Amino acid sequence: MSKLLFVHDHTFTLVGDDVYSSGAFPSWAWNRYLTDFSSVTVAARSKKYSGDVSALRIDRSEREGVEFRFLENISTLQDLVTGGGDAGRELRELVASHDAVVVRLSSELGLLALRHAVALNKKVAVELVDCPWDSYWNYGGLAAKLYAPLITRRVRSAVKQADGVLYVTQAFLQNRYPCRRGALTTACSNVNLKGIDESTLTGRLERILSREQIVKDSPVIGQIASLTGRFKGIQVMLEVIPELIKTYPGLKYKVLGAGDPKPFLLRAEALGISDHVEFCGTVPSGEPVLNWLDNIDLYVHPSLKEGLPRGVIEAMSRGCPVVATSVAGTPELLSNKFLVKPKSKKELLEKVLFVLSDSCDLAQAARDNFTKSKEYSSPLLENRRSEFWAAFAGRVYENNVLC
Repeated sequence: MSKLLFVHDHTFTLVGDDVYSSGAFPSWAWNRYLTDFSSVTVAARSKKYSGDVSALRIDRSEREGVEFRFLENISTLQDLVTGGGDAGRELRELVASHDAVVVRLSSELGLLALRHAVALNKKVAVELVDCPWDSYWNYGGLAAKLYAPLITRRVRSAVKQADGVLYVTQAFLQNRYPCRRGALTTACSNVNLKGIDESTLTGRLERILSREQIVKDSPVIGQIASLTGRFKGIQVMLEVIPELIKTYPGLKYKVLGAGDPKPFLLRAEALGISDHVEFCGTVPSGEPVLNWLDNIDLYVHPSLKEGLPRGVIEAMSRGCPVVATSVAGTPELLSNKFLVKPKSKKELLEKVLFVLSDSCDLAQAARDNFTKSKEYSSPLLENRRSEFWAAFAGRVYENNVLC
């Protein structure tokens, strides 16, 4: 079996010699590659942590067959011109010493690794998990908007050179970043829904009925989001809460996710809504997240960038009504009456008020979302993903024989 190099800009947390990840790469995530490859080397970034790891509630990322190589950040203009300096040279050596490369885009390390893989005649697959145009155009200042066309062209070019592309959307990313003719391709979200049981919908419908009067005064609105940066739109939601509590004085907005909540708490204090906002930290992935979702009345996702939002699918699988921004692949999940433009406080306010009002059939929204989520059940996605990686491994083997 062949050796695989996996490259992404993800920042892993180092606690002594142990490697952790904040949800994106738990140890079981590497199983999808180790079925068809003898080993996986992960090239990424890292940060050290010396405190109590249990307080972070993050997942152990190490496992047998997986090695980690941590590189310096190469996101500066100088790095783009020079090819990443020492980190770029180390990355080229890693590409040369492996049989195949997988890059998760968009990421600078991933783009550079793909360039080296093509030059060295290595088979390379792309996992396209977000839209760089949306990422830079909707999130950031003038410099980000100026960079948006360039990074979009770079990612389009990279996808065109790949031997296989795994898209997290059904159509959106495929249309914006098409692969070349003959490339392997599949549509496969990175959500992990192990079991979608009808009893979940029954429980949601019972909650809607039992809380009908409570929601009229004290609805619980939830969001799963990283607190690093502002791209998940938490700041947009905070801005609409002062208007929402005029109608719903007992409203609570809860956010589940890793990161420092201080900037958001300060803004909430300035808006006079501190009593209506709660940052819940993190819980282990899987069942604890789903249990948290079972205790909210409405899920909001005012994100400025996405691929296909995992949190939205998880919420839908619990029968949650959802309001989200119309970025990237999100319209593949929700009808227009539950979508808003990114950054639009006015639309977000109107949609939330609509969903919480008597004019919206919450029970029907719960049924629709629950039914849609079944398209993303783990057995379906795992079969699709397994077929893709098996086919890619076959091409790697053929390439090695020819070489």
